[in-house]
Amino acid sequence: MRDIHDMENAIIRMGALEDELDVLLYKMFDASRKPTDDEVMNIMIGIKEINKARYDMLWESFTRTIPQQIKREK
Repeated sequence: MRDIHDMENAIIRMGALEDELDVLLYKMFDASRKPTDDEVMNIMIGIKEINKARYDMLWESFTRTIPQQIKREK
C-alpha cells in the first residue's frame, strides 16, 4: 500500500500552488517593498517549475500505483 500512500501525498502537494500564489499576491500588492518586474517574473517562473516537478512526482506515483491496484483486483 506504500504506492497509494505516495500517490495520496503527491495529490495533496499539488494544493501548494494556492499557497504559492498567495505569497506572490502578497509580494505584489501588500509588501512594504514592491518587487521589480524581474523579481515577479522570477517568482512566477519558480512557481511554474516547482509545479511541473510536483506533477511529475504525481504522475510517476500514479503510473506505479494503478497497475499494482489492477493486479490486486484480479
